[in-house]
Amino acid sequence: MEVLKERPLLRILTTPAVSPPWYDRNPITRRDYYLGFAREPHDGTVRLEYTCPAGKKAVIELLECRVTRVSVATSPEVPLACWIHYISPEDYSYILLAEIRGNNVGDSDKDQIGHSSLILLPGEKIEGWTLDLSTGGTCDYFLAYKITEFEA
Repeated sequence: MEVLKERPLLRILTTPAVSPPWYDRNPITRRDYYLGFAREPHDGTVRLEYTCPAGKKAVIELLECRVTRVSVATSPEVPLACWIHYISPEDYSYILLAEIRGNNVGDSDKDQIGHSSLILLPGEKIEGWTLDLSTGGTCDYFLAYKITEFEA
């Protein structure tokens, strides 16, 4: 009588579906800037904003903010330019802040991030703000972003 030898089980391996990298999922470049020359003192003002749309994600490749004193303030406060990241209206944080503590013509500060630093999910947004509560004087402001939006 012949004994049947046990054969090893045959395994069929399938690789799970792998999404292509973000830069291959129908990328769209979004970019904008705000340049304000010799702006007088003002309350906090949104100058730029971007909201990640439904069904998309977005990689922030560059964010920059800069403020420069152009003329001396009579009663100086702290002029600033900043970027705020909102997950929801109640959940936000400052991610960049440029502010001037001095009151001399040419005083300047800037802040920036780059190299695919932050990913925005659908509904998240960023806002670029300027603010100067001084009396008198003027400042130059610069805000900019470059974002690559892609299918989630």
